[in-house]
Amino acid sequence: ATKKETKPKVTEKKAVEKKESKEDTREKAESKKPAAKKKEDKK
Repeated sequence: ATKKETKPKVTEKKAVEKKESKEDTREKAESKKPAAKKKEDKK
């Protein structure tokens, strides 16, 4: 019973980490976009 209880928590943690890394990647990509737009505005 103890093993079954801890396993889902590990899976849940991995899922959360995966989700957070995905959101982090998206934030980095979106932070690059405005910079590109600013360069285009200067032209």
